[in-house]
Amino acid sequence: MNEEEYDTSEEDKTKALYKVAHGKFSPLLEELCSRVTEVDQIEMKIRTVCTKIVEEKGYFSFHADELSYLMYDVQFWLYTRSYPETNREQYLAVYEKMIAFGGEFGQSGYAPNSISEWLDRRIQEGRIVQDHEQLRFTDRFTAELIKTISAI
Repeated sequence: MNEEEYDTSEEDKTKALYKVAHGKFSPLLEELCSRVTEVDQIEMKIRTVCTKIVEEKGYFSFHADELSYLMYDVQFWLYTRSYPETNREQYLAVYEKMIAFGGEFGQSGYAPNSISEWLDRRIQEGRIVQDHEQLRFTDRFTAELIKTISAI
């Protein structure tokens, strides 16, 4: 049989696009989004970014690219604005409950090293600071991120 008969990439992409457009957010992501007052329609903005990711890659997964980093940033901002006393270990432990294994809207997995590398990079860039073991974005980067999300 021809290899093309086994190629399911178009079907997989269609399913992923449906998932990011209509899939139910995880309970944690729903909770975090419901608390946002700085950005209108944060849920739709997340879905828009994730749709762009699927359109570019053909599947729903975050890596070390610009749109994935935006989604890592959004998740971190959402979580730490609701839970400001978060340290590195706590965040890495809870990360998977937002989108990685987030049910209908989830990715069905992730590479934990990708999150650690993103976190280390943001710390190195000075965008994430640590106060008494607690991690947070700088006020300046928070403002930039809110502006970026709002423009979507």
